[in-house]
Amino acid sequence: MTSKTQSGWSSRIESLEVRRHFAVATPPFDARVENGSLIVTGTAADDAIVIDNPEGAAGMVRVMTYSDNWPRVFTGVTRDVRVDLGDGDNQLFVEALLVRRDLRIRTGAGRDGVQLGGTSVGRDASIETRQGDDTLALVGVTVGGQARLASGSGDDLLTVARTTATGKAYVRGYRGDDNVAVIGSTFGGGQILDGLGTDAIVTQAVEIDSNFRHGDQGWEVGFADGPGPPHERGDTLDWGVRTLPRSLKASGTGYYLYGLNGWDDLFMYLTKPVGTGEGLAASQAYQVIYQIEFTTDIPTRYDYPVYLKAGATPNPLDGFLDGNGHYRLNLDKGNQGNAGTEVGIVPSGLNHALPYLAAEAASFPFRTARRTYVHDRPITAGDEGTLRLVVGTDSALEAQTYLYYRKIRVVLVPIRTG
Repeated sequence: MTSKTQSGWSSRIESLEVRRHFAVATPPFDARVENGSLIVTGTAADDAIVIDNPEGAAGMVRVMTYSDNWPRVFTGVTRDVRVDLGDGDNQLFVEALLVRRDLRIRTGAGRDGVQLGGTSVGRDASIETRQGDDTLALVGVTVGGQARLASGSGDDLLTVARTTATGKAYVRGYRGDDNVAVIGSTFGGGQILDGLGTDAIVTQAVEIDSNFRHGDQGWEVGFADGPGPPHERGDTLDWGVRTLPRSLKASGTGYYLYGLNGWDDLFMYLTKPVGTGEGLAASQAYQVIYQIEFTTDIPTRYDYPVYLKAGATPNPLDGFLDGNGHYRLNLDKGNQGNAGTEVGIVPSGLNHALPYLAAEAASFPFRTARRTYVHDRPITAGDEGTLRLVVGTDSALEAQTYLYYRKIRVVLVPIRTG
């Protein structure tokens, strides 16, 4: 399913670099439960925090740094969730969270990014940032009351996509030339979009929905980072649209990728070209948003380094052998736990998708998870109005990886960067 773009964006968007692969012994934030409300307080430095509820269990919330190996799990969260991040360039990812009452998020001065995906809020949701060029995104969020996004001074990017609210929605920039996008969303009380700068407002984007119950949907498979060209690796790789594992007790098919990583480095990916036929415009910059549903048996222990990644590039993908004889791509995806400029890491993506279960010591059952990803910088289409979408796993795990992609939804929001 596609919808056409609407031109007319005007604003300078600086890239927001997600904090890369780091580990901490003591979380650089304070989190506690008081009277049924979860309260998370950041620092004056650059914080990168993920808050989620991977099991969907009532009252359970997990809080961790962007790539922390040992998250903190809280129970008894029956009321509000309140997050207050200090000054600094902060990143906050809220994924698959069930908030019984109000959700309130506030950041300080700095270049901040706040992303909510697949989250349900019982009453009101409020996100407020202050000075700095900030990015705020709500994707697939359900709000029982009012939804309010407000940015401070700076050239900000505010996006609401596939979101519903029973009450009114307020999306407000302040001083600065802001980009405001409301895509495929409904609000029972109407919406107010405004600001004090020279803002650009868009209500249409290119949307690509791929359900692999209906075949490959135009997605192609690729492998990289191992020794030699992929076709020379024999039975260590496998792929195709296959029936879902019987243990799931679910019918249908998914796009199956398998890799036996015996060399400590394997990138398995799906890629799909999109262009003017889907509504892209030549040399237009786009904010790239993903919703990914997948099934995997990857162990959920945090020392299993398999990273889910997503992004886009204007260039046709091409492989080459580097100086060590490893097959690489002309794609800036980073490597393993590092993000690239064209492809980045999906927070709480694969081996963080579900909490560790002691029973996994004997077997790793297949599970299904849904994740949201908003790329941290705009991607500009080529001179002929083309982009190539990329979703994959980057593994340093010397073992087998089985993965079934079930649905991939992409929203490409036109923005102005000059």
